[in-house]
Amino acid sequence: TPSTRYTAIQAAVDRAPSNNIDLMLGMSYLVDRKRVLDTVLRGYGTIANDHPIGPTSPYFNAALPQRGLDLDKAKYHFGKAGIGNAPIELSMGDGVLYSVDIGQLMQREAMRAGLNLQIKREPAESYWTAVAGKRPFFATNFHPRPTYNMLLNLAWKKGAVWNFSHYENERLEKLIDMTRAEFDLAKRKEQYGEIQTIIHNSGAIIIPTFLSYVDGVSKKIKGLTPLPIG
Repeated sequence: TPSTRYTAIQAAVDRAPSNNIDLMLGMSYLVDRKRVLDTVLRGYGTIANDHPIGPTSPYFNAALPQRGLDLDKAKYHFGKAGIGNAPIELSMGDGVLYSVDIGQLMQREAMRAGLNLQIKREPAESYWTAVAGKRPFFATNFHPRPTYNMLLNLAWKKGAVWNFSHYENERLEKLIDMTRAEFDLAKRKEQYGEIQTIIHNSGAIIIPTFLSYVDGVSKKIKGLTPLPIG
């Protein structure tokens, strides 16, 4: 079942070194998204563009440039970040679906781009209490919600329970509220388009792909229909 469930790399933007926007933007160009889709997900997903709105949504911002593996752009941002050869630790583990595979692919490209990226595997049982939102760089999983507005309120508002990046942006918060109250579809699409641009350029999150739900069902089962929100 195609879905907007995702595994992300997030940065806690309220501390160093993960408050360095260029460092995170450089890391976003280390991800070969097609390779993640084909090898890690075995084709069960779609390519994403570092924001949570899916390409089948009427609100999808198709004007945003699609990010992909680009070592020249990665080197450019790492140069601006001024990080040099300092080790950057990325926390992940079995508690976050596919995160270790994605991290290993990023680490391989980081070596070619001159970034000293270290992968730290964290225990699954304490991941969501001791790692997510507590480490500078870390992986997360998110399941879709019935509406994008619900997801944005849970993950992108100041002080929200799942705002693991501790990201704060007054314009983003205003837009999230505006979309809930706007009846004009064209205006709402424009507002969601700006939301995607802000998150895409925030330096707070990398979303390489959306993950399909895969269910194994006996042929004897009748009446089961796909549910994209899991």
